[in-house]
Amino acid sequence: MGREAGKLKCRVLLCLKAQRRGRVGFCGGHYEHYRKGHNPFEITLRERHGKSGTPEHNSWIGMRRRCCDPGNPKWPRYGGRGIKVCERWLKSFPDFLIDMGEKPSPIHSLDRIDNDGNYEPSNCRWATPKEQARDVRVLITCNGQTKSVTEWAALTGISRWVLQHRYHAGWSHADIVTKKVLSSREVAEIALRARWARQRSNTEKLNDNQETRNA
Repeated sequence: MGREAGKLKCRVLLCLKAQRRGRVGFCGGHYEHYRKGHNPFEITLRERHGKSGTPEHNSWIGMRRRCCDPGNPKWPRYGGRGIKVCERWLKSFPDFLIDMGEKPSPIHSLDRIDNDGNYEPSNCRWATPKEQARDVRVLITCNGQTKSVTEWAALTGISRWVLQHRYHAGWSHADIVTKKVLSSREVAEIALRARWARQRSNTEKLNDNQETRNA
């Protein structure tokens, strides 16, 4: 242990807090961790990122507990049914914060876009309660079969994003899973034809107005 400004430093590297006398060389926080039978060096990461207690850090802790702790009350709806945290986020809060960024507002919370998917960058966002209520688990029934969006996506080959968009746009359940997805070329052709139709309609209106003024 070294001395700094007349005080003994905590034994944990990168911890800038001074230890307390009689506490085996650890500062207060690390000593409590040590006293409870844990490895005091395990909480070094928390002190390095400096975000302990922030909304983002609390969301990260809650996510891991729901998926990794069978004793957590929410385990049956998360880890208990196979929801996992990706390796990158499981081991590192800084990586989680880099991928997700800070919460846009106090009412936003961590949300999985696909309710059957894992906690990973491609499937998570910060969402308001209103947005989450709109995207509750979608069940689609077609030909007597009721399945989730993820299941229909695997069965039909249509992206689950497309299926969700169709669902919220008010399509019938049969059309949601049976209508083919247009290629980008087909979409461009349809848009071009629609623009030509609007231009032709506008030209006709201008001609009619000109004839009315000349009459």
